[in-house]
Formats: sequence, C-alpha cells, structure tokens
Amino acid sequence: MAHALGRQANMSGALARFEAVTDEARALHHERICRELQDGAIQRLFAVGLDLQSSAQRIDDEGFAQRLQDNVADIDQVISDLRTCILGLRHS
Repeated sequence: MAHALGRQANMSGALARFEAVTDEARALHHERICRELQDGAIQRLFAVGLDLQSSAQRIDDEGFAQRLQDNVADIDQVISDLRTCILGLRHS
C-alpha cells in the first residue's frame, strides 16, 4: 500500500512538472508569435498605409484618392485588430 502511494505521489509530481514545462513552452511560443506579428506584419502594414496615404495626396482623381484613404482606414483597423490579438496572446 505504501509503495502504491509513493508511486502515485511520484506520478503526481511528474505530472505537475510536465504541466509547468508545457505552460512555459506555450508562453514562449505565444511571445515569439507576438514579436513576429509586431516586428513583421504590423510594421509592414503600417508602411503600406503610409505609402497609400502619400499616394492619395498626389492623385487628382478625388474618387480614387478617397478609395485609397478608405484602404488606409481598413489597414489601420487590421493593425488595431492584430494588436488586440497580441494582447490576448500575451495574457493567455
């Protein structure tokens, strides 16, 4: 009986260590994803948005310039959505 209780305690300890390692790995993975999104996707989207804004200011066709500005607004929303996702990953 004591031997069985000892094995159960060892298994419980091993399970707790496994869960701790898994949680740490998950947190590191989430942080890596967040960095990649922040350093890659968001910066590229921001650059595209700036380029579109600059182009919209140089175009004489008001309808087309407005379409570009609307696209810039869409890009800004995507950036905001990505930042929200990043916050969610960092807090999970």
